[in-house]
Amino acid sequence: MVPFGTGDIDYAGFFANMGAKGYHNPMYEQDNAPGDAADPGRSLRYAELSYANLAALRG
Repeated sequence: MVPFGTGDIDYAGFFANMGAKGYHNPMYEQDNAPGDAADPGRSLRYAELSYANLAALRG
């Protein structure tokens, strides 16, 4: 599991072929984002990165 948009999946291509715009409501979840004592802010950094990558798909 990696932050949205940092892996191997071509989400722009995937969503472009989904059909009618505004009909689908994709969701993203990353269960391994929380940091531990060594990196307590990791979950917030991953959320910020995932949001930026997801929002960039809106065009």
